[in-house]
Amino acid sequence: MKVVVYIKKKIIAVIIRFFMHTMNFFITMDDKMVLYLSFDGRSYSDNPKAIYETMLTDAKFDKYQLVWALKEPVIISGCKVIKKQSIEQLLVKWT
Repeated sequence: MKVVVYIKKKIIAVIIRFFMHTMNFFITMDDKMVLYLSFDGRSYSDNPKAIYETMLTDAKFDKYQLVWALKEPVIISGCKVIKKQSIEQLLVKWT
């Protein structure tokens, strides 16, 4: 039974990877968007947090859309927060 589940997960992963690579041909990425992810979405911390806070204070990045992807979304001032591995995260990458 474990082998069947393992094979299903691998097949789904291949299909999703193919879909995401295919999307690159049809949808352009937004050059003014920054997606932050720290420790696989477990926390709002470390280097991405420092970069985010620096970008908030720098006037060069006023027109940028800053987005955090977290497993358990929390309120972070000055940006949009989305749930990691959600449809919304896929859409943010290609907006």
